[in-house]
Amino acid sequence: MRRLTGVGLALAGALAISPDALCLLLASRHSTAATVTFARLVLCGAAYFAIGLGRRERLPWTWEAAVLAVLVGYITAAMTFAFLFTYTATAVVLFALGPVWAALMSYFWLGDPLERRTVCAIVLAIVGVGIIAGSVNGSDLVGSALAFFAGICYAAYLTIVRRARLQDIAYLAGAGCLGAASILIAVVPVAVPTTPLFYGAVAGSVAGACAFYVAQGRAVYYITAAETSLCTIIEVPFAATWVYLACNQTPPLATLCAGALIVLVLLVHESIPVLCDTAITVPVDDTKNAVDSKDSDASDAVNSSFASYGATDQP
Repeated sequence: MRRLTGVGLALAGALAISPDALCLLLASRHSTAATVTFARLVLCGAAYFAIGLGRRERLPWTWEAAVLAVLVGYITAAMTFAFLFTYTATAVVLFALGPVWAALMSYFWLGDPLERRTVCAIVLAIVGVGIIAGSVNGSDLVGSALAFFAGICYAAYLTIVRRARLQDIAYLAGAGCLGAASILIAVVPVAVPTTPLFYGAVAGSVAGACAFYVAQGRAVYYITAAETSLCTIIEVPFAATWVYLACNQTPPLATLCAGALIVLVLLVHESIPVLCDTAITVPVDDTKNAVDSKDSDASDAVNSSFASYGATDQP
């Protein structure tokens, strides 16, 4: 029953964030990309601060905290622009590679072992990224590059969270989003839209992100972080489907093939630890200890959901 609850929460979170790209595209029809990004940054920042207040978090004053705030701001802004400049399927798939790059960074920075499945995933991911880069141009290439580097920043975010063992990061996420909004409004003209659909679409995007965070934050206490990450991959096809049905947006055939390759690589990469996880029967009296033994794994997965617009969750 616990596993079903965890899987249900993880899937619910992935489904909640899946219309994110569609909401942003609808908002962009009544405004500019800069205005949509600014509005999303401000609302996300306010939402993260509200979550931090609700959890009574403390603001950590370390260099890692400052770097995390910058990374969150860039990731949120970059993924918003990416959805507006390139195909949704391309942006979602490129960002979903974050956990694979995180494994590579952890090998160099934290001394974690680099498993063969991760090496194979990195090689195939590079092949897929190369195919996508060769099949797009112009603004599509800019959006793809933003999503790709957002995935790398997400990997750096996950690595720093593990290194510093930070748990209270809601304020950092809020500060990063508001800081990025301040920089954006200083360098790019931002208009004030008057269309109700704009505000409704942006609010829907932020609501989906918050629902994703809450669902993922609960799911990791019932299932492992690897299982949670595996469940969130379902967001990739759903996000592309929403946009296709509403906007008839279809990427080039080469991009679709490369995206399918990357999704397959992610599924295999994340499924192996789940399948190899040995079920352990825990006595009734030791149930609390069994739950406590997953705290470090759960806290990393909970924290990682702040940086994501909603693609994956892997410590």
